[in-house]
Amino acid sequence: MRTALAAQGVTLLERDEAIVHGIRFLGCTLWTDVRLFAGDDLAQVRSDATTLVGDRYSPRMTDYHAIRVAAGGYRKLRPLDTATVHQRSVTWLQERLAAPHNGPTVVVTHHAPSARCLPQGAAEDRFSAAYASRLDWLVEESGAAAWCYGHVHEPPAEEIRIGRTRLVSNPRGYGGGKGRDGLNRRFDEYEVGLVV
Repeated sequence: MRTALAAQGVTLLERDEAIVHGIRFLGCTLWTDVRLFAGDDLAQVRSDATTLVGDRYSPRMTDYHAIRVAAGGYRKLRPLDTATVHQRSVTWLQERLAAPHNGPTVVVTHHAPSARCLPQGAAEDRFSAAYASRLDWLVEESGAAAWCYGHVHEPPAEEIRIGRTRLVSNPRGYGGGKGRDGLNRRFDEYEVGLVV
């Protein structure tokens, strides 16, 4: 896939980096570790994971029903899978952020690095463990000019900064009227304020 994208002038940033006009872009999906509320309480992590997956009668997080993993034959994605990839991404980001770069750094992730990135009213919703992680410490240590993220479908009510880093998201919202509010009314594909 990387080769096909590169032929089109697109760089896939899954635990990879690109330097464009002196700006270092570090990118990864940054799946959540499902510990947004649970911390080190493993019983709570299991409970939150069960909430996210649901069951065949009440599926919750679409990712855990639609995405298949090739592990001894195809099976549904599990919270343990995403937590494992999350840890790999955090380790990779720490290593790359520690590497010197003479210019600004922008981190780009699909999932949000902080509960502060969640839309108003979602910070206490257990389902939010599928959207954000508690990585405020990493954002602050990063010293990045900006951290661009998605997956939240609605932006937070106000601009977020952690340390020197500006957290930026301009989500389109849920398509087809799905979700709480359907489309994000504040979405603007030409939003100049989101230019880093």
